[in-house]
Amino acid sequence: MRVRREEWAKRVERWKDSGLTAKEFAAELGIKPRTLVFWKWQLGKDVRAELKRSPPDRASAAHRTQTEAPAAGGAHGCGDAPHVRA
Repeated sequence: MRVRREEWAKRVERWKDSGLTAKEFAAELGIKPRTLVFWKWQLGKDVRAELKRSPPDRASAAHRTQTEAPAAGGAHGCGDAPHVRA
């Protein structure tokens, strides 16, 4: 029986949450540990590829920066007086 990608994503998530080793978790599912590790790698690769394809929204990032309140301790966030270049 072939298992769909969505089911592997659920299995990998359950494995991560379980705290078990790949060998222990795979034994519970009746699969090879290498299969579980492969799917963890494959799903992570897919996520990384998706992040590369969709660049961050620069306009909203600029807006967030302009609208955020200054950090505690002044505009520089370090609690010291403003830094002045000599």
